[in-house]
Amino acid sequence: MSGDIEKLPYIRNQLNVDDYTKRLILVARHDWDSYEVSWDFIKQPLLHVDFCQPMLKTSYQNLRAHWRELTLEMHRLEEENNRIFIEAYGLQDELTPEVPLNEITLTCNPHYQYGNHKSEDELEALLLADTMRDLVSYAVGCMFGRYALDKPGLILANQGETIEDYLERVPEPSFPADDDNVIPMLDGVLRHFMWIWPDRTGGPLGCQSGRSWR
Repeated sequence: MSGDIEKLPYIRNQLNVDDYTKRLILVARHDWDSYEVSWDFIKQPLLHVDFCQPMLKTSYQNLRAHWRELTLEMHRLEEENNRIFIEAYGLQDELTPEVPLNEITLTCNPHYQYGNHKSEDELEALLLADTMRDLVSYAVGCMFGRYALDKPGLILANQGETIEDYLERVPEPSFPADDDNVIPMLDGVLRHFMWIWPDRTGGPLGCQSGRSWR
């Protein structure tokens, strides 16, 4: 297949798109790795040191502002890429560089995630709801030992692993996993969850530092 691709005609040395392309790949990878479906998922982005604040609302606002910047940056880069290729091949009468916002394929872009047929308020509400679901999913993952606040990435991921395996990898967890792998769906679950998020004074854990993607 690569041999066939190499046979496609293109104008060498006139398309200065390497920097744009690398940045687009970096942004897309960062977006994908922010969710548990990625093999390279590190931690819940709301807990990242760049966004985490004592109040969850403020943390989300910081993260949402970051997502807007990423979406607008990718939008600008894709249109600039289009402009370069259109000019290089003389296609000004055939194509335009504009890209609709709902075609910026980032999970953090609600116009792509939920479609353009909804109002801005509806899009924001859907994105907020999904982000809170992701946070709860991560919290449950911490309770079961899949993740840990003190160590990035997966902790327990294989059948048969026990609390001993967890403690071997996270010897002194600030938020320990449940030792019997059973979480009763009672008020205690909410108390467990609240331990993950810092309170107004910094809470029992505070905001967790993490690897910066920049």
